[in-house]
Amino acid sequence: MLFATPEGRSSYNGPMAHAPRILPALLVLLTHLAAQEEGQRLQAAYQAIDVYVDRLMTWHGTPGMAVAVTSRDRLLRARYAGHADVKSRRPVTRETLYQIGSITKSFTAIALLQQKEKGRFDPMKPVTAWLPWFSVKTTFAPITSHHLLMHTAGIPGNRDDMTHGPYQAWALREQETAWAPGERFHYSNVGYQVLHQVLQRVSGRPYAEVIRHGILKPLGMTHTEPIIAAASRLRQAIGYRRLYDDRPAHRSHPLVESQFVEYGVGDGCIAATTEDLAAYTRMLLARGKGPQGRVLSKESFARFIDGGKAGYGYGMGVRRVGGRTELRHSGGMLGITSQLAGDLDSGIGVVAFANGPGDPAKLARFALKAARSALQGKELPTIPDPSARRPLEKPERFSGSYQGARGRFKIVVEGGALVLVQASGKIPLEHVSGAIFQTPHAAFDRFQFRFAGPDERGFTYVTHGGAWYANERYQGKREFPVPPEWARFTGHYRSYSPWSSNFTVIVRRGQLLLVTAEGGETSVDEQPLTARPEGGFFVSKPPSPEVLRFDTVVDGRALRALFSGHVFHRTP
Repeated sequence: MLFATPEGRSSYNGPMAHAPRILPALLVLLTHLAAQEEGQRLQAAYQAIDVYVDRLMTWHGTPGMAVAVTSRDRLLRARYAGHADVKSRRPVTRETLYQIGSITKSFTAIALLQQKEKGRFDPMKPVTAWLPWFSVKTTFAPITSHHLLMHTAGIPGNRDDMTHGPYQAWALREQETAWAPGERFHYSNVGYQVLHQVLQRVSGRPYAEVIRHGILKPLGMTHTEPIIAAASRLRQAIGYRRLYDDRPAHRSHPLVESQFVEYGVGDGCIAATTEDLAAYTRMLLARGKGPQGRVLSKESFARFIDGGKAGYGYGMGVRRVGGRTELRHSGGMLGITSQLAGDLDSGIGVVAFANGPGDPAKLARFALKAARSALQGKELPTIPDPSARRPLEKPERFSGSYQGARGRFKIVVEGGALVLVQASGKIPLEHVSGAIFQTPHAAFDRFQFRFAGPDERGFTYVTHGGAWYANERYQGKREFPVPPEWARFTGHYRSYSPWSSNFTVIVRRGQLLLVTAEGGETSVDEQPLTARPEGGFFVSKPPSPEVLRFDTVVDGRALRALFSGHVFHRTP
């Protein structure tokens, strides 16, 4: 109602008379309730992440894992589980350093973009503008730093028989480019080893100093080490790997300590704590802005995340997922794996580590989805079960009686899974992917089973290493003439390098094949070797920057192989 004030003004004394005081209080209450509800949803997401960590560690036998979830503004949650050192029972904690591997490449790229902002560096200029001694065999246009940053220079991926330093970049003069710069994507650690030298040249300072002053200090990454050195070894998580390096890895294989190697080159030399790398992720989510101001200008960050057709920017994977822009990069060191994932649109990021088998990439993807769903008020994703195997689609496609030069067996279906049956008994086969299977049984553990030759009923033959076996429906060729000199090359070759320690060369069904197992820079794979007119073989289908050459033939057998310059020797 209205009434007169002593000053003669009218005033309202109805239900809304106190609204100016009530509304702010109501807004505070609603904000508090919304924050409380959001906090409860996030807690549910964190619990789901914890369950997944435990499941991964149990299934893989992982010694230790760490994962952190962050927003653009602050660290939301960090979880540490297991041991950084199994022998001493030293736990994984917030102080534990993990070697971040190839995530280092984005640091190198950002440092170079900072030099560009200072007018000292132009990524579009040939590398020789900064390194006059740089050389590579090519008939194409000069390689620029831009090509190296984008992995499009057409150069080999690795030179892991060298331990360190400038010679890795110098030795590129021994290799040939496979295509015109910028034409195709081929991931290359060697390229970032060259960029390490470029960064030191244009800045006039050591790499570690550039990274510490340009990135680590501005972001408050006070526990991170810009190079991997013995001085910080006792703070680092110890890496663990499966016992065997010459066959498909299996969870039944025991774990052993991986070799520790000092490393200070910008393709993979940083060791960071989980929370420090989360701080770095916050800067990425804020598009180059750190707590003390910009680390990268808006223009430089746009260049950093321009992934082009390959989905790879300057040292960072970039892809569109469901209308969102996501940044991702993995890191693989000796017995240590890592993953950085960030959603630029929702402002949520995750970093994850494992010092042994454990799949931090899957953990990061799940944690990112869970946290994002919680903040958006959506249903949380189902927690994956690593031990669960997806039902094999139409398993009868693989069944039959198979016979080859090295024996015979049957493939039968039991409980929806494949079982190999031979005179000595039954051997269960584990599904890897597609038509690929493996078993830890000693008779067949060196290679995978790969089914092929499909007809309307299923597959008609299966390969295992150099052997192949056809079933009763196979109608194809059975004789495959090959050049007699190929016999010189088949066999097992080793290197002292823990990054790429060994491979096997086989002949099967008229093809020369390179077979690799899991290692620091290798995975379980079979790649065709295609003869080059100039000598040697392209690894995989041509054109390829990777070339395998053989020499030192004694008693009809090559004693040495050079994989893009990396020296391997035949085993007895």
